[in-house]
Amino acid sequence: MAWANLSQHTGRQIEVDMQIVGLPGTESRLLSLSGVATVPASEKQLAAAAIARQKICPVSDKPLGSMGQPVAVKLK
Repeated sequence: MAWANLSQHTGRQIEVDMQIVGLPGTESRLLSLSGVATVPASEKQLAAAAIARQKICPVSDKPLGSMGQPVAVKLK
């Protein structure tokens, strides 16, 4: 098992190439796997992106952040 911290790459497509060695019965050949995946963004990152896109407070009609740190509110 191999672990990789991909948190710096959220929302981006990555290419993964692996070579597997040491499996019984595979001494004479190399096993390779390749794939492409998109690293999903966390809920916190999605909320921060939504706040950045909104820019104006729907209650006060002032710029977000002008009255303190914006708070994410989920409706319905």
